[in-house]
Amino acid sequence: MDELIQRRFNNMFNSAVEGLWMMTPDGQVSFYNQSFYEQFDLHSQTTLDQWTQLIHPDDRKPFCNNVNTHIQAVGDDTRVITQYRVKKKDGTYIWIEATGINQVDDSGEYMVGNHRDITEQKKLEDSIWQLAYFDKLTGLPNRDKLALDLSKRSSNVTVMTFHVSGIKSYVSQYSEFILTDFIANLLECFNMFNRYESQCYRTSLDTFSVLIGDGLSDDVLAKLAREFIQQFKSITRNNISYFGDVYIGIYVCCNRQASSDEIINSTYQTCEYAVEKSKLNWVIYNDQVKPEVSKYFYIENHIKQAIENDEITIHLQPIVDAATGHLKSFEALARWETEQFGFIRPDEFIPVAETLGLISQLGKKVFAKSADFIVQYNQKWNSNLKVHVNISALQLLKDTFPQKLLEIANDKKGRPENLVLELTESVLIDNNQQVLEGLRVLTELGFPLAMDDFGSGYSSITSIFKMPFSILKVDKDLANQSIIEQEAFEYLQFLSILCENKQMEMTIEGIETHEMAEMFAPIKASSYQGYLIAKPLPVEVAMQIDGCGYPYFKKLNKSNA
Repeated sequence: MDELIQRRFNNMFNSAVEGLWMMTPDGQVSFYNQSFYEQFDLHSQTTLDQWTQLIHPDDRKPFCNNVNTHIQAVGDDTRVITQYRVKKKDGTYIWIEATGINQVDDSGEYMVGNHRDITEQKKLEDSIWQLAYFDKLTGLPNRDKLALDLSKRSSNVTVMTFHVSGIKSYVSQYSEFILTDFIANLLECFNMFNRYESQCYRTSLDTFSVLIGDGLSDDVLAKLAREFIQQFKSITRNNISYFGDVYIGIYVCCNRQASSDEIINSTYQTCEYAVEKSKLNWVIYNDQVKPEVSKYFYIENHIKQAIENDEITIHLQPIVDAATGHLKSFEALARWETEQFGFIRPDEFIPVAETLGLISQLGKKVFAKSADFIVQYNQKWNSNLKVHVNISALQLLKDTFPQKLLEIANDKKGRPENLVLELTESVLIDNNQQVLEGLRVLTELGFPLAMDDFGSGYSSITSIFKMPFSILKVDKDLANQSIIEQEAFEYLQFLSILCENKQMEMTIEGIETHEMAEMFAPIKASSYQGYLIAKPLPVEVAMQIDGCGYPYFKKLNKSNA
């Protein structure tokens, strides 16, 4: 009867889809399901060492460590599960999940367990892993894999993030797979990092990152950035259909407690800062750069709230008659005072507002405050002065913009002729018909137009005089250049004659000394603006200025008499 039961048990084992095994303390292993184990080059009675030799070399050491730990845990009947690859007779490997448990009976200690083929499960897991952690086009690990690798770091690391401009527009026009050759050439550029322990990632459509397992110095990183940009330019130079550029943000993390998201966000922000602010196309996040990067993203994250909460104020800079010194007008300049960064300059937050699509909302706020100021000022001093307000060409892309300004002026009881709208000469570069039509409508509504910062760009004189501008404001850089260069001075004289012939006022900006004002006297400009007259003043201070004249120029005119 015992033999029959034993035979039936053996038949039951042999028909099972899993392998069953038992191991004695001396390392002798018995296998009880030949239909499972016949795929391996071994016998039903073998040793642990012989089984170990069939295990994949990469999995062998972890397997041995697990077995030794389990054997030494005398009396511990906890089930231990391990997964590893085992070599078959045909030379291929399958994945095995082994479950083992320590047992003790009258004959002594031993271990029993089972083996299960999990190859298909591993293939599915690998497929899911590939989808989750690797880019389909390039085969590179993705942003989630970067985060995972960063979470496992055991030392200082350097993360370099590369933004390749132009890819999105290129893909939208053609398809991502058109970029195959370009991407292949781009990936060759990343081979330069093979000199370090590094890994390249494609973290978005147009962004790549390199993780270097060391905290490199700023000098080394600067050299790497310049070298990469040089290689990038060489591949784009040969690809006439691609006109993008590359920008690099670099972050060295020495804080072992920093999370993966903190590191990735820091290098992403540094890269975005490089796109917007760096003339070199690369930025290293260090103690010098950190405050500027922090300010830039403070602006980006808080500008909308600042506009909505009426935190944007105006300061007024006087503009005086060049001949008499009498106050003619003010220029309203947006100001944003913050608790964290103090006053943030307009040239820092206005471009961000334009990028975020907030410039129209911001412009209307500044215009309303300016209109309110000039109405109150003229009432107080019984005068008829003007205030200049900067507007963006982006605002003119909306057909309703001119009418909206008129509504705001009427609401403040202001007159359009007292509200001068300033635009930079970049408004002429694209020759956008909608923008030009907006200028025409603003003129018809009675708003004077001023061309601001003339001389800082590339507009031709003829194009300016064809436009409905009544005031030309000379950029301070051109004014400074005319002091030291005779040709620039003669050009300014020529410009003033043209303005006089076209009945256009000319304002020279950047007047900072009496010597400058005296030197420009022969040019016969209409008005001056600059720190000699006054810096931009808070509303309450500007409101106290007597509109009949201004002290600096009264003194200057007397000395010239």
